[in-house]
Amino acid sequence: MLLKNNLKINDIDIVMTGINGDCNNDSIYRENIFPLFPATPIAWYKHIFGESFTACGLGMYTAMLALQESKLTIDYLYNRTSSIEKIKNILIYNHFKNKDHSLILLSSC
Repeated sequence: MLLKNNLKINDIDIVMTGINGDCNNDSIYRENIFPLFPATPIAWYKHIFGESFTACGLGMYTAMLALQESKLTIDYLYNRTSSIEKIKNILIYNHFKNKDHSLILLSSC
């Protein structure tokens, strides 16, 4: 997906994940996403919106606002202690019970 959009891993400013606090659920992110993006800020949204069928849509809405404002507040950051600014590319990765996976790439114009 990144290659199709002429992007490299280093071009992703934030990886927005569906981390929800469930060890079984979150291990997928730790095993697959964290190693691929070791220097990229990881964000999460389910601690605010909860686990639901619409959670990924709320994560996408949050990412869209971050792109629009070019800033993501610390409330959404999983592995950082300060806000992120100058955001151009956000990769959203979510899954449900390791069955239904979604990858969404949002970029500013």
